[in-house]
Amino acid sequence: MAKKQIITLGVTGHRNIDVKDKTLINRIKEELRSIRERHKESEFLIITGLAEGADRLVAKLAQKELNAKLIAVLAVPEESFKMDFADEKSRREFKTLLNKSETIITAPLLSKRAWQSYTPSRNNQYAWIGAFIAIHSNYLLAIWDGKPARGRGGTAEVVRWFKSGRIPKLLLTDMKVFAKAAKVKSRNKQAKHELVHVKV
Repeated sequence: MAKKQIITLGVTGHRNIDVKDKTLINRIKEELRSIRERHKESEFLIITGLAEGADRLVAKLAQKELNAKLIAVLAVPEESFKMDFADEKSRREFKTLLNKSETIITAPLLSKRAWQSYTPSRNNQYAWIGAFIAIHSNYLLAIWDGKPARGRGGTAEVVRWFKSGRIPKLLLTDMKVFAKAAKVKSRNKQAKHELVHVKV
């Protein structure tokens, strides 16, 4: 029996979306079902940073609609990452999704200490995730207002990296090592890839 093709989905988007918005949920479901119809004999992976908002919403829907295996890519070590969450409920949701992950990657620390506070160095950690997702996704689901990025590694930048394949050198640090550990392959620049923009 031939080995099934693996289709990798990435997600980028806003944290402050209404994750209970039924219209938004249905639009994302429609896009996922469309992808499933195009790849009926394939298996699916979803790569996500598990931030609040778009990351988690798409992860949960992809697991449900595509039976996708989850690859979690954390910007900083788990205990520090939890600093970014709004409340205990959010921390529990994060832990539930983390426990369901097939693979967990923690991004390499691109500076010695500066990432521990809200500085450009911490933004670089999130940008590394965006670069990882851009390089390794066949489909990128961007849950996004379409406006320019508001900071380093914002959704608009991740979309640009995905479309162009050109990534800042700093963000390529140890990329191949982590991809090999997660058993995901870089998307060939000539390979078919598609942006799925769900406007919010």
